[in-house]
Amino acid sequence: MNTAADNHPARPAPASANAGQRATARVPVVPAVLRWAVARSGKDPAVLRQRFAKRHAWELGETDPTISQLEAFAKATYLPMGYMFLREPPVEEMLILDLRTIDTQGVGHPGANLLDTIYICQRRRQFG
Repeated sequence: MNTAADNHPARPAPASANAGQRATARVPVVPAVLRWAVARSGKDPAVLRQRFAKRHAWELGETDPTISQLEAFAKATYLPMGYMFLREPPVEEMLILDLRTIDTQGVGHPGANLLDTIYICQRRRQFG
Protein backbone atom coordinates (compact mmCIF):
# COMPACT_ATOMS: atom_id res chain seq x y z
CA MET A 1 0.00 0.00 0.00
CA ASN A 2 1.45 3.36 -1.07
CA THR A 3 0.95 6.39 1.10
CA ALA A 4 1.25 10.04 0.14
CA ALA A 5 4.58 10.22 1.98
CA ASP A 6 6.03 7.41 -0.16
CA ASN A 7 5.37 9.35 -3.39
CA HIS A 8 6.49 12.77 -2.19
CA PRO A 9 9.45 13.90 -4.36
CA ALA A 10 10.95 16.25 -1.74
CA ARG A 11 11.14 13.65 0.97
CA PRO A 12 14.69 13.59 2.35
CA ALA A 13 16.73 10.42 2.29
CA PRO A 14 17.10 8.61 5.58
CA ALA A 15 20.00 9.87 7.70
CA SER A 16 21.77 6.52 7.37
CA ALA A 17 21.95 6.92 3.57
CA ASN A 18 24.25 9.97 3.93
CA ALA A 19 26.21 8.73 6.94
CA GLY A 20 29.91 9.50 6.61
CA GLN A 21 29.40 11.79 3.62
CA ARG A 22 29.48 15.54 3.88
CA ALA A 23 28.33 17.67 0.99
CA THR A 24 30.58 20.60 0.21
CA ALA A 25 28.91 23.34 -1.71
CA ARG A 26 31.39 25.38 -3.70
CA VAL A 27 30.64 28.93 -4.75
CA PRO A 28 32.25 30.86 -7.61
CA VAL A 29 34.05 34.05 -6.66
CA VAL A 30 35.51 36.69 -8.96
CA PRO A 31 39.32 36.61 -8.55
CA ALA A 32 39.57 40.42 -8.60
CA VAL A 33 37.25 40.56 -5.56
CA LEU A 34 39.52 38.16 -3.67
CA ARG A 35 42.60 40.26 -4.46
CA TRP A 36 40.77 43.45 -3.51
CA ALA A 37 39.70 41.90 -0.18
CA VAL A 38 43.30 41.02 0.66
CA ALA A 39 44.56 44.49 -0.27
CA ARG A 40 41.75 46.25 1.61
CA SER A 41 42.28 44.21 4.77
CA GLY A 42 45.79 45.58 5.21
CA LYS A 43 46.97 42.13 6.28
CA ASP A 44 50.17 40.58 5.03
CA PRO A 45 49.24 38.52 1.95
CA ALA A 46 51.71 35.82 3.02
CA VAL A 47 49.85 35.35 6.31
CA LEU A 48 46.53 35.00 4.48
CA ARG A 49 48.17 32.64 1.99
CA GLN A 50 49.24 30.39 4.87
CA ARG A 51 45.78 30.43 6.42
CA PHE A 52 43.99 29.86 3.10
CA ALA A 53 46.27 27.48 1.23
CA LYS A 54 43.93 27.20 -1.76
CA ARG A 55 43.52 30.96 -2.19
CA HIS A 56 45.94 31.02 -5.11
CA ALA A 57 43.88 28.36 -6.90
CA TRP A 58 40.73 30.40 -6.20
CA GLU A 59 42.36 33.48 -7.72
CA LEU A 60 43.39 31.53 -10.80
CA GLY A 61 39.90 30.08 -11.18
CA GLU A 62 41.17 26.52 -10.86
CA THR A 63 38.79 25.75 -8.02
CA ASP A 64 36.12 27.52 -6.03
CA PRO A 65 36.03 27.89 -2.24
CA THR A 66 33.44 26.14 -0.14
CA ILE A 67 30.91 28.26 1.68
CA SER A 68 32.67 27.72 4.99
CA GLN A 69 36.06 28.64 3.47
CA LEU A 70 34.55 31.79 1.97
CA GLU A 71 32.96 32.74 5.30
CA ALA A 72 36.31 32.35 7.04
CA PHE A 73 38.06 34.36 4.31
CA ALA A 74 35.50 37.17 4.54
CA LYS A 75 35.91 37.28 8.31
CA ALA A 76 39.72 37.30 8.02
CA THR A 77 39.59 40.21 5.58
CA TYR A 78 37.04 42.19 7.64
CA LEU A 79 34.30 42.04 5.02
CA PRO A 80 30.67 41.03 5.13
CA MET A 81 30.10 37.75 3.30
CA GLY A 82 27.95 39.47 0.67
CA TYR A 83 30.95 41.34 -0.72
CA MET A 84 32.40 38.02 -1.86
CA PHE A 85 29.59 37.67 -4.41
CA LEU A 86 30.18 40.99 -6.18
CA ARG A 87 31.00 40.89 -9.89
CA GLU A 88 33.79 43.42 -9.42
CA PRO A 89 35.47 45.11 -6.48
CA PRO A 90 33.60 48.18 -5.28
CA VAL A 91 35.14 51.62 -5.52
CA GLU A 92 35.40 53.02 -2.02
CA GLU A 93 35.59 56.77 -1.85
CA MET A 94 36.44 58.84 1.16
CA LEU A 95 33.97 61.67 1.35
CA ILE A 96 36.22 63.67 3.64
CA LEU A 97 39.54 65.37 3.01
CA ASP A 98 42.45 63.01 3.68
CA LEU A 99 45.33 64.96 5.21
CA ARG A 100 47.30 61.98 6.49
CA THR A 101 50.97 62.03 5.50
CA ILE A 102 54.25 60.31 6.25
CA ASP A 103 57.29 62.50 5.56
CA THR A 104 55.07 64.86 3.53
CA GLN A 105 53.94 62.00 1.25
CA GLY A 106 50.30 60.95 1.05
CA VAL A 107 49.48 57.67 2.74
CA GLY A 108 47.47 56.26 -0.16
CA HIS A 109 44.35 54.19 0.13
CA PRO A 110 42.87 54.13 3.65
CA GLY A 111 42.70 50.83 5.50
CA ALA A 112 39.58 48.86 6.34
CA ASN A 113 39.47 50.08 9.95
CA LEU A 114 39.66 53.75 8.97
CA LEU A 115 36.98 53.37 6.30
CA ASP A 116 34.67 51.54 8.71
CA THR A 117 35.17 54.25 11.34
CA ILE A 118 34.42 57.00 8.81
CA TYR A 119 31.28 55.23 7.61
CA ILE A 120 30.05 54.75 11.19
CA CYS A 121 30.62 58.43 12.00
CA GLN A 122 28.83 59.51 8.82
CA ARG A 123 25.81 57.33 9.63
CA ARG A 124 25.70 58.74 13.16
CA ARG A 125 25.90 62.29 11.87
CA GLN A 126 23.06 61.68 9.41
CA PHE A 127 20.93 60.06 12.11
CA GLY A 128 21.18 63.00 14.53
